[in-house]
Amino acid sequence: ADGLPTGFVVVPGSELLLARPNTVSVVCKSSSLGIELADGEEHEVLALIDRSDAAVDELSEMSPEDFYAFADADDRVHIRWLDALPAGWRVLGRLVYTQLPYVARPGSKSGFAEMSDEFEF
Repeated sequence: ADGLPTGFVVVPGSELLLARPNTVSVVCKSSSLGIELADGEEHEVLALIDRSDAAVDELSEMSPEDFYAFADADDRVHIRWLDALPAGWRVLGRLVYTQLPYVARPGSKSGFAEMSDEFEF
């Protein structure tokens, strides 16, 4: 565990997270979750995984509508939707929240003339 990156992140407080004290945050690429952002670029996003979800201990508790964090046979983590668990895979937790970065839409304006490069007082 010496080489594992660790740290803290701040996310907006909510009842959703308050009710799930065994939640961890995973930094991942937006494309790995199938998320396309307005600028078309790939960005880091935070995926909050509830490790105390019932599906961790009982596969029949997996919801067909939810994304989960899985470990494959080689212990690589995958966050995705699956209709059936492949052989050798296990459930690590359920995705409960994803924090996306603010990305300005290309060509969009702020709506404030003062923010324009052409604005003069």
